[in-house]
Amino acid sequence: MAYALWALTRDRPLSPTDVATLLGLPTAVAGLAVAVAGLRHAQQEPDPTVTARYLAERVERTEERQWRQFLGGDTVPLDVRFAFRPAPARTAAVPSNTGHLEEVAAYFRAVHPQRLVVTGGPGAGKTVLAVQLILALLHDRADDDPVPVRLSAASCPGTVDLAEWLIKHLVDIHELPLPAARDLVEGRRVLPVLDGLDEADGESPPPTASRAAQIVEILNTYQDGRHRAPVVLTCRTDRYEVLAASQVRLLDAARVELAPVTADQAHDYLSHRTLDPPRWQPVLEELQAHPTGALASALSSPWRLTLAATVYDSGGDPADLVLLARQGRAGEQMVAQYVDAAVRLQQDAGPMPYQPEQVNRFLRALAHYLHGRGGQTAVGGILSTSDLVLHTLWPFAGKHRPRLTDAVLALLAWVPLYFGVVALCETVLDGAEFWRVALPLAVPVLAAASAWAAWAHPWPLPRRADLRRLPTMAGLRRCALGFLVGMTTVGALAAWLATATTRVQRTGAYCMYFFGALPADADRILNAGMRAGLLAGAVAGAAGAVMAGAVARVGEDQRAANTARPRAFLRADLTFRLVTGSVAAVCGVLATWLGVTRWLTTEAPSTIVLASSPAVTAFVPPGPFLITGVTCAAALAFAFGALPSPSRRYAAFLLCVGGRQLPWRIGPFMDWACQAGLLRTAGGAYQFRHRELQEWLARQT
Repeated sequence: MAYALWALTRDRPLSPTDVATLLGLPTAVAGLAVAVAGLRHAQQEPDPTVTARYLAERVERTEERQWRQFLGGDTVPLDVRFAFRPAPARTAAVPSNTGHLEEVAAYFRAVHPQRLVVTGGPGAGKTVLAVQLILALLHDRADDDPVPVRLSAASCPGTVDLAEWLIKHLVDIHELPLPAARDLVEGRRVLPVLDGLDEADGESPPPTASRAAQIVEILNTYQDGRHRAPVVLTCRTDRYEVLAASQVRLLDAARVELAPVTADQAHDYLSHRTLDPPRWQPVLEELQAHPTGALASALSSPWRLTLAATVYDSGGDPADLVLLARQGRAGEQMVAQYVDAAVRLQQDAGPMPYQPEQVNRFLRALAHYLHGRGGQTAVGGILSTSDLVLHTLWPFAGKHRPRLTDAVLALLAWVPLYFGVVALCETVLDGAEFWRVALPLAVPVLAAASAWAAWAHPWPLPRRADLRRLPTMAGLRRCALGFLVGMTTVGALAAWLATATTRVQRTGAYCMYFFGALPADADRILNAGMRAGLLAGAVAGAAGAVMAGAVARVGEDQRAANTARPRAFLRADLTFRLVTGSVAAVCGVLATWLGVTRWLTTEAPSTIVLASSPAVTAFVPPGPFLITGVTCAAALAFAFGALPSPSRRYAAFLLCVGGRQLPWRIGPFMDWACQAGLLRTAGGAYQFRHRELQEWLARQT
C-alpha cells in the first residue's frame, strides 16, 4: 500500500512494472483481508457464558417493560392458581398437583424433564404467567442456567427446525452475532418459551394439518443430547384439547391449567386496584353475597378484571356491572367500552395525538386485516393471525398494489440520474459518440431491473450498517469484495474520463497500449489516466470496503438491528440507506475529482489531444456541477432504487392506505396504543392486548 501511494504521487510517468504492481494491489488486499479474517475467527471464539449473561440482561429489560404494560398502573399482579392435568402417557413428573403465580419458577425447576404446557381459558393469564416465569428464572439465574426467551408461536415458520428458528430470533431481536447465537442454542443454553399456540392458525383447520400441529411436532423433535430439551408452551385449553384428541401434544411434558379467579380474589383485586372504592361497593357486595353468581363468573379472569377496572375507573357507574352480568352481557359490554375508556385515561394524563373516533377506526382496520388474512398464504409468505410487523404489513393494502407502487418508487429513484446523464452527455462528453448513446440507454435498463427486483421480492429483509461487524469473518470478506468493486468501477471511470479522446477511442488505444503501438502523446495520456484511475479507485475502494463490510441484513448471518422495539427494523434500514447514499455520493465526488485533478496538474498532455478530452470540458462550467450532480444522483439511485427495500415497500404501503384506513405514521400510533394498553409488543411485532379485544373489533363494521 505504501508503494502504491508513492507511485501514484510521484511526478514521473508509471513504468510497466509500476502498472503491473498497482494492478495486483486489489488482489493482494483481498487475500490479506481473508487471511486476517481467518486468523481472527480462529483466535476469537465467543464466550458462551458472557453471551448468555448479555442475552439475559436484554431479555430481562424487554420482559420488565412488557410486565409493566400488563399491570397498567398497578404493581402487584393477581396471584392466579393452576392445577396439574396429567396426560394418558408420556407426562413429566411434577412436585405437586397445584401451584400459583408467585412460585411458578420453583414449580418449573422441580418438573422433570423441564417441559411445561400452560393452558387456560381466554384471558386466564397465560402470557402473564409466562412473563412471570421468565423474570423469576432470570432473577436468580446462575451462569450455567439457560436463558428463557419468549417467542410468539404465531410467528413460527412451521417448516424449520426449532434450533434454527431460535438462532434467527436471537440474531434478529436480541442483537447476537450468528456464531454466538448458534453456540448458545446448540449448547442448549436458551429456554424457548412459545406463547400463544392457539394463535398460530386462522380459521380452525383439521388438527393434524394445522400450523399448531407442526409447531408441536417441532417441539417434540427438540432434544438435548439423548433427552428432551426444556421448553415452555402456552395455549388455550379448548384448542390444546382438540390437538390432544388427535394425538398431537407435547411429549414428556407437564400440563398445568390456570384456574378461574375466585370471587374472593376478584373482591380483593378491585378493592386494592380501584381509585374510588365506595363507587365499587355494589360490585363488592354482590361478589361477597353470590360467590358463584353471574357477576363472579363474568369477572373470573385477570383480563376481565382489568377490563372492569379500566372501563369504570374512567367513567360510568360500576353498579351497572351487576345488571349486565345478570343479563349475560357484562363481558361484551366491557370489551365494547374498553377502547374509549383507555383513550379517556390517556386524555386525562396529557395531550392526545388522536381522537377517539380515529383510534377506533384504526384499530378496527388492523383487526379486520388479521381476521380476514391471518393464516393465509400471500406471495409465498404465511400471514400471522396476531402479529403486526411494520415492514411486513403491506398485504393490508392488497397483494399487488403495494408491490406495484414499490416498483414505481424504484423507477423514480433513477429519474434524477437519467436527466443528469443526458445533460452530461450533451456537454462534458461532446465528441464521445459511443458513450453519448450508451449511457442514456444504460440508466433505463438499470431502472427497469430495479423495478422488477422490487416486484419479484415480496418480503425484502431490513439492512443496517454496523461498524462492529468489520472485524468479523463475514465483515472482512465483504470488505475485500467492496474494495475490489469500488476500485475497479470508479477507477475505470476516472481513468476513462482522464484519457477518453475522440482520436484515442477511434484507434483503440487501450488495446494498443499493451502491445506498444501508440500514437503520439497517447502514452502520456494513458499513463496519466492509469494513475488517476488508480488513485480515485483507491478512495472509492476504501469507502466501498467499509460500506460493504458494515452492511447487515436482518435474519441472515450478520449482526442485526437493535430490534428490541418493533420500529427499529425500519429505522435501521432507512438509516443504512441514507448513510450508504451519503457516503457513496461524497466518496464518488472526491474520487472522481481527485483522480482527474491529479491528472490535469501533473501530466499536461499535448494541447492537440487534450483539446478533445472530456476531462478538460469537465472543468469548464457547467461541467463541475454536472459531475457532482450525476454522482449524487447515482448514489441516490444505488441506495434507494437498486435493491429491494423494506423501508421503500413501507412507504409504498403508506401511499396506498395512509390517512384513510390507517394513520400516515403507523409506528408512533402503535407505540401510543401500547402505552394506552390497547396493544402490546412481542419481540419485533405488535399484538392486540388480548385476543378477545381483537375479535370484537374485527366483528365491527
